[in-house]
Amino acid sequence: MQGAWGSAGDDAAAPKAAASAVAVHAIVAFGALDHFLRRQEGQQRVIGTLLGRVDGRTVTVTNSYAVPCEEGADGTVAVGQDYQEKMSRLLARVNPDEAVVGWYATPGADGAPTDDASEMIHGFYAGACAGQAPVHLVVDPRLEGDAGITLRGFVSDGNGFAEIPCELAFDRGERLCLARMVRGQREPFGSAESVADVMDADEDGLALEDALRDVDALAAYVKARRAANEDVDPKVARALNEALAALPKIEDAVARGALRAETRDVLMVSYLAGVTKAQLAIGAKLHESF
Repeated sequence: MQGAWGSAGDDAAAPKAAASAVAVHAIVAFGALDHFLRRQEGQQRVIGTLLGRVDGRTVTVTNSYAVPCEEGADGTVAVGQDYQEKMSRLLARVNPDEAVVGWYATPGADGAPTDDASEMIHGFYAGACAGQAPVHLVVDPRLEGDAGITLRGFVSDGNGFAEIPCELAFDRGERLCLARMVRGQREPFGSAESVADVMDADEDGLALEDALRDVDALAAYVKARRAANEDVDPKVARALNEALAALPKIEDAVARGALRAETRDVLMVSYLAGVTKAQLAIGAKLHESF
């Protein structure tokens, strides 16, 4: 194992702070699942490198890439160390804001999330992560029971692995794509145009949901401060009350209906403008011809 990884003594030079929580973007989970589906015949475990950023003791994983891995019958694991290092340097040139924050793997043949081989691989990534102890993300694709696909985060506590809170994170693009995938299961898309229309509608709907959620959170905050009789800045309190008073309280369904109606009006005006423009161009051509 040590020969596969190279020198194994650099990671213990100085202790590094361990993360207390990890947030994993959906694209990372999908990437690990795709890697597992494309694994070589007979391969039980796949591994890859996690990229992201560290905010205090919270690690946010925003990207990943697969790393070649071969597991022997005696439990040893040989991983493409040169490949991992070259990929890390190349991706650092493309996006210097993303650094190596850990590694992912699927469970081994026995289904356990971690084993002896996991500890040796974790030791290598301890040297690859700068400033922060690596996070180990276990992606379980077995779909046992009603649990679905599970994600679990681990850090090393000196005596093995300790589990930390792990949650999925979604940016606007990821939420939009997931909503499109779910809707496509119920309502198959017949053409590229229908896909574009649905994508636009979903994007507007998600933006509206975000705005309504922010307004509700702001209203709840103001009510809580008022109920607790806390001392607040009068200018800030007055500005918040005026802003909330200016917003009509509209149900989600009503707001979505109004948005769709307004969108249809805008599309109709755009269509009529295009027809008028085409007619004027045709008239000009006919006038030049005669």
